Amino acid sequence: IVAAGFKVCAHLDNDWTENMSYMLELPKHSGFFHLDQADLPRVRAAIGDHFCLMGNLQPAITVGSSPEVVYKKTMELIECCGKDGGYIVATGCEAPANVPVANYYAMKRAIQDAGYFKR
Repeated sequence: IVAAGFKVCAHLDNDWTENMSYMLELPKHSGFFHLDQADLPRVRAAIGDHFCLMGNLQPAITVGSSPEVVYKKTMELIECCGKDGGYIVATGCEAPANVPVANYYAMKRAIQDAGYFKR
């Protein structure tokens, strides 16, 4: 797949933190991982800039928290994994239908406040 020019997009449900070092067997910058419940600081430490990370903003937070909490959690993920690029803000596994619109705006505001990173 990679040799044909495609990028790997792996949606990894549950906690893959302990297994991420095995992903280093794949070619560098060959795709990204959409994570659900991983420990992102540990994942980033294990794989470095080998892959782009995405997600891990828990649906329970986006549904059941205030915009301020969603903003804070989004910023924490960006600060943990976004340095020099390599992180895409997204929910963990899904975006439930009952996420308050204000929480999506809080995510967007965090992204805008953090700025964009280029590799």
